[in-house]
Amino acid sequence: KPVTLSATADITQIRQAEMALRESEERYRELVESATIIIIKFNTSGVLTFVNTYALKFFGFSENELLGRSVVGTIVPEIDSSGHDLAAMIAAICADTAAFTDNINENMTRDGQRVWIHWNNRVVRDANQRIVEILSFGSDITKRKQAEDEREKLRDQLLQSQKMESVGRLAGGIAHDFNNMLGVIIGHTELALDKLGPETHLRHDLQQILAAAERSADLTRQLLAFARKQAISPQVL
Repeated sequence: KPVTLSATADITQIRQAEMALRESEERYRELVESATIIIIKFNTSGVLTFVNTYALKFFGFSENELLGRSVVGTIVPEIDSSGHDLAAMIAAICADTAAFTDNINENMTRDGQRVWIHWNNRVVRDANQRIVEILSFGSDITKRKQAEDEREKLRDQLLQSQKMESVGRLAGGIAHDFNNMLGVIIGHTELALDKLGPETHLRHDLQQILAAAERSADLTRQLLAFARKQAISPQVL
């Protein structure tokens, strides 16, 4: 009589492992999608392969508008406001992620608004340990960057103010000494004119010296007013 053979195997552990893996993937997906930070992935060519819900909302794009497109020209401008080549920076990150584990750069939203993001970058490798994707976590630091820029601007204004104050002190010191010397010139010129007769040929030369000295005295008074932070009264000419 023919003999029928059958084989059985207990696949309970395999089923349990598959179920645990699915549950793990679902928990991971839920965690990523509910995160309140920007999470993106792009391949070594800079093409976006994943964008979480928060990132889509933050940048103002739909998933179809970003996936499959380069990060440059979508959420990263080619050139930032300071003239830095961000396209070259993305290429450098793809080539050597270790050098860009953390970086801060200007990004842009769909409506063209410029924002500053602090990125933390990690590599994703295949079974042969080749880098296939870059996983990036981003935090919006635009307000902090604007506050830092404002502090830097105020610091520059303070330095300029201190510089002008130093110039004022210097100008005041020079003007004071020069004014004293002009007083001597004007005084001696006036004495010399008093001693000369009206027809003396030197009288005209002394009058020119006196006029030049008085004009110089007017200039020194303006310098002194600047040094003392006094209002300089304009005159109608």
